[in-house]
Amino acid sequence: MRRATHGVTLFTTNEIVTGASLGYDFTAEHEWGIKQLQRAFGISDTHGYGIARRQITLLPPEVALEQWPDQRLVLRYARGWPSEQTLLGSTLIREELRPFGTATLAAAWDEGSFALAASATEDKAALVRLHQAFLERDVTLHLGRVEKNPFSNSCLILRIASLQPPEQRDAAEASDRSAERLQQAVKATGIEALLKEQGKKYFALSPRWKDEQAGEIVYWLNPASRIRITLGGTHLKTCRPGLAAKGPSP
Repeated sequence: MRRATHGVTLFTTNEIVTGASLGYDFTAEHEWGIKQLQRAFGISDTHGYGIARRQITLLPPEVALEQWPDQRLVLRYARGWPSEQTLLGSTLIREELRPFGTATLAAAWDEGSFALAASATEDKAALVRLHQAFLERDVTLHLGRVEKNPFSNSCLILRIASLQPPEQRDAAEASDRSAERLQQAVKATGIEALLKEQGKKYFALSPRWKDEQAGEIVYWLNPASRIRITLGGTHLKTCRPGLAAKGPSP
């Protein structure tokens, strides 16, 4: 686990806790994705769209709610730490969960584990509610942004599935369906096969819809060689001439 220094917060609606953000830091452990967590909690893209695609279907035995000697309450899942073993046995985890400034919440996570610690009474009550939601498999677990800062990283998000309003459910489903259409559209262009055929290596080829009409694709291309192909956003029609350059990218 690595400590989060930004974006650690609780979500509430009408003073009712609906979830939590475990925040982020600019560290590799917060940029590797959460495939191990998804596998451990039975989360899969095959479960449909929206909430269903993010909701846990399994409850690993390592999920636990602990009272620490410093009076903090800790909700956690840690690989290799059964619920009857306290996280206090790990000096590293104690360090990663130390309070940040005057904050009453502290969080740490990586691709396969997480912990959220609370010192304030109302925050502890929120952790109890979240733990109960885990026991009922009524939790969605995913990555997302909670800050408007365009340079922020994604946070690990826990939400109580049954408390998510219809508009959020609809937005999540619409986003998944749009992403699926985008994947299909990208495959139809043959751009990845064309790059491979031309020997053009790249670090990233990230597609997105040009606008809300979702009729044209724009790519963020980060090529291995920038002599012929320019770094940045480009349309497929302007990308093809660059692919015609002779010789493979280094």
